[in-house]
Amino acid sequence: MNEKLTMILAILAVLLSVVAIMSGLGIKPVDVDTNTVGGNEIIDGSVTTDDISDNTIKSDDLNSDTTNYIIGMFKVPENGVSSDNIADKSITNDDLANDSVSGNEIVDESINTTDIMDGAITNEKLADDAIQWNDINGIPIEVLAAGYILSGGQVAYGYNVESATYNPSTTAYRLNLTGYNSGNKYVTVLSLYGNATYSQVGHSLYSPVIYLYNSTDHHVQSDFYFVTYQIN
Repeated sequence: MNEKLTMILAILAVLLSVVAIMSGLGIKPVDVDTNTVGGNEIIDGSVTTDDISDNTIKSDDLNSDTTNYIIGMFKVPENGVSSDNIADKSITNDDLANDSVSGNEIVDESINTTDIMDGAITNEKLADDAIQWNDINGIPIEVLAAGYILSGGQVAYGYNVESATYNPSTTAYRLNLTGYNSGNKYVTVLSLYGNATYSQVGHSLYSPVIYLYNSTDHHVQSDFYFVTYQIN
């Protein structure tokens, strides 16, 4: 009986010695639960970007303070980016949301024709009435006036037509047009109605003078359309 007791005590002594050795070496089983390790328990510099797999950290994993800090770091101040900071062709139409850039945000004369690729602007990209005739620089020709004149010299309707008259003694129509001055920089084109078959257009006293003829070369009165162009 004493021998058995001695053996049991010896085995217990060995077990206690093993436990003591493990405790001395700091070896102990640990169950790691969520949130067991905090940021203050990780040595500075011990985790680098090479230790983190791509896409393992998402925005949902970051608290609001961290997110706001990152946004603040990369927030661009007003006028912080100029055109010199943007590589040529790095921004395309696909990168811009609809209506993200309006005409009010483009500095006058900041874009000229050399900056626009051929065919880059189509009718579909322009709003109705976005470009007026007077918006075009260096217009080689423009409509000065136009209208429809009745055979008696009355103006049925017109654009920049102050008045029109017919003189029976000269058989001529005279058109008084806004902006019409002396010189040879005007061209007047007619479209005839009624019994007139051809016409002659002259210039006198700052006005176009028009003569109408029938097929037998006689002067006649007749309705006509006209357009007067100014050559710049």
